[in-house]
Amino acid sequence: MTQAGQTLAALIGSVAVAVGQAKPSLGLDQLRQRHPNAYRPWTDEADALLTERFQAGAPLVDLAGEFGRKTSAIVARLVRLGLLPPDHPQTDAQLAAYLPTAARDDKVDWI
Repeated sequence: MTQAGQTLAALIGSVAVAVGQAKPSLGLDQLRQRHPNAYRPWTDEADALLTERFQAGAPLVDLAGEFGRKTSAIVARLVRLGLLPPDHPQTDAQLAAYLPTAARDDKVDWI
């Protein structure tokens, strides 16, 4: 993204936060401290491994850690690969509400 594009995106985000329409978001550098592969392209090899691990029953939270991505990114990719239905909860808020209470109480890092 160009410098002008980054400035415009930051300005739009600031306005949305100011009027209460969005939560402040982490910068990409901060996000990648927690999720090193956030917003990086998926490779065919990563897709194959994700498919294998998901079909073996790995929990979504574990997959997020293994792939260095947010849980919502894992769900979105599984939907794209046809492994989850399109109506499966995808946003962090939807996923948190979808989890059993015990899992939510474990203070899972959804960001």
